[in-house]
Amino acid sequence: MHLAIRVTGKAQGNVDPLDLVQEGERRIADDLSSAEGLFLQASHFDRNLPQAYNGLGVVAFKRQNFKEAEKHFKEAVRLRGNYAEAWNNLGAVYIKRGKYSEAKLALEKALSLNPDLKDARDNLWWLVENIFGFHNESLPTVSLCMIVKNEEENLPRALSSVASLVDEIIVVDTGSTDRTREIARSFGARVYDFAWRDDFAAARNESLRHATGEWILVLDADDEVEKEGFQKLRLFLKYTDCWGLMLPIRSPLDELGHNVMTNYLTRIFRNHPEVRFRRRIHEEVETSLVLLGKKVGRFDEVSIRHHGYRKGTEVNKKVQERNYRILLQELRENPSDVGVLSYLGRTHFLRGEMKIAKAILEKTLRKSSSFNFAVLSACLDLGWIYHLEGDSGRALEYFNYVKEREPNLPDVYYLIGKVYQEKGDYLQALQSFEKVLTVDARLCGSLMVFFKVDMEDLYLRLTECASLVGDRAKAKEYSKKLEQYSSAGLFNNLGVAMIDKGLWDEAEEYFRKALSLDPRQPQARGNLLQLLFERGKVKEAQECLREMEKVLVKS
Repeated sequence: MHLAIRVTGKAQGNVDPLDLVQEGERRIADDLSSAEGLFLQASHFDRNLPQAYNGLGVVAFKRQNFKEAEKHFKEAVRLRGNYAEAWNNLGAVYIKRGKYSEAKLALEKALSLNPDLKDARDNLWWLVENIFGFHNESLPTVSLCMIVKNEEENLPRALSSVASLVDEIIVVDTGSTDRTREIARSFGARVYDFAWRDDFAAARNESLRHATGEWILVLDADDEVEKEGFQKLRLFLKYTDCWGLMLPIRSPLDELGHNVMTNYLTRIFRNHPEVRFRRRIHEEVETSLVLLGKKVGRFDEVSIRHHGYRKGTEVNKKVQERNYRILLQELRENPSDVGVLSYLGRTHFLRGEMKIAKAILEKTLRKSSSFNFAVLSACLDLGWIYHLEGDSGRALEYFNYVKEREPNLPDVYYLIGKVYQEKGDYLQALQSFEKVLTVDARLCGSLMVFFKVDMEDLYLRLTECASLVGDRAKAKEYSKKLEQYSSAGLFNNLGVAMIDKGLWDEAEEYFRKALSLDPRQPQARGNLLQLLFERGKVKEAQECLREMEKVLVKS
């Protein structure tokens, strides 16, 4: 069970008993007796201090003295009825004592006081899943709303993942000529036609108009819901004070799923006539929630897998052309929307039109009054443009600006590492690349993470930089990781880079690794032969030639 011992409020007096409680909390992990002594001192100074009894309850709980723990937690909530953490702890000890009905009431009380208290959410989830069962819960109703066009290939996967989890399915079709409507109806969907007019928000709002559930879940046809966590989401909806929840959308960027971008979108929200999408493209519902003064939160326990970035080149090209046309139209109608400006600048950047991209992205920054995702994205793109132009100083200015505001964004460290590597500062580059792997992206406030990171390239750069600073242990560690992603050609190139730096041992190691991945790799075989002869390793060179002959005979 999960215990919460956060202190709330401060007492007055020459000796502040809350200081004793806080010190006791710090000692709980290592010295229960010392922590208990501090909580007892605090309760002697102030017999009406609920935090002291909560602390004593935690000590008793950890000693598995659940009867005593229950007594202390009860006293804590008696003294402060709105003490959410103590209510959670009381629920946890009730579970340990087999008092499941009392536990449920206590945990529901904790969540009514603090819907964001994760410990209480996790404890209630365990209780419902293992004891009461979801079929006995009165959960909020959820309507799935989708807009589609010619999605017969994707739609069965999307609806199979979620049809049994929602109360109704609304599908708005914008002009399909394949079996999309038939497939949707086979899953029990109500299908409505809507004439496409280059406006994603209008189509989405049409789907919302037909929904009758208390909450609305929005999916694309190439999405797939993680079933395991969805019931946990349904339970959370019962207690949350949020009106909208951002869910992590995990998008594989390649066929093998080595690179997965995560972005957070408000995909589930309360059904209300004033909660509607805006923007013709890159449509969002958050603005209407903010204007209503409602809270938007994040829920990480369930994710959506988006398959759209795996489409063929021709399909993506058509989508980009359509999106560019709609972006221009949206900008004409809403010229002050910095989000649209940022997307437009990025579109020109991806098209290689750097001068236009730079002008639009700089305009985005001038028009933005606060740091938001549009500013973050514009800064990263501008920094990379300056890097391509050879101005590493300006590039680092933009990247460091983002890093100061989003220190847990892995993408910014990846870009900074690339700049330092290009400058020849391999130690700084190595340290930056390592941060990509060590920062906790879950703490990042950015709406997207890992959207600029290529994991294969990252491990290649880590291996190269570690080799160049002489850290053979790290080079070996990262090259091992690289094998999971890489081809023989990349290890051959890595060997060539080592030769350029005069690192013969490393070069030989990487050529041999290339050949272990693909014995027929001619460049690696030739480079290894030349390197062995130049180093006077004649016998090894002859062995390499014999291996080459064997490979040629087999092929």
